Amino acid sequence: MLTSFSKFKAIILLFFILLFLTHCKSVDKIVDTENNVNHEILQILYPDTLFLAENFHASIVNISTDTIIIYLPDLKQFEKAEGQSWRKVKIVQCPCGANCEPSPKTKKLNPGEKHFIDWNVQESWCGNLLKNGIPETIEIKAKPGNYRFSVTYSSPNTEKGKTVKEFTILEP
Repeated sequence: MLTSFSKFKAIILLFFILLFLTHCKSVDKIVDTENNVNHEILQILYPDTLFLAENFHASIVNISTDTIIIYLPDLKQFEKAEGQSWRKVKIVQCPCGANCEPSPKTKKLNPGEKHFIDWNVQESWCGNLLKNGIPETIEIKAKPGNYRFSVTYSSPNTEKGKTVKEFTILEP
């Protein structure tokens, strides 16, 4: 017979198991429908929901037999829902005051190759100049809510396309 403390531990364990099972990844496949062709091009794996303490990770997999082009692969393109519109999330792509090389305009994904999108779930921007002449980097944790990210791509059989995927950030 279980004691009340053991029952409590079992309930807590069950809660965390259910939380883990419902916190799975979404899998979306992008389909080329040009000229009535219906073959899969990309598979995008990303979390439907995540907590503020977590980082966002998505992977884009070329599941076609052709080479796919991803446009602006290093640019983090996130937006947050605010009322009836979407606001671009500010993310510093290069450290404030640094002379960084420009990001590549495209990335080729051969069949089976992956591209990753990672975000530390922080908004960041360059602020006022510090005494050393370098702008201050301002970072704040993203707020809970609905977000989306986009991926622009093309293949030999498609024109340039864009897919947008939504996810939710929750309080822990």
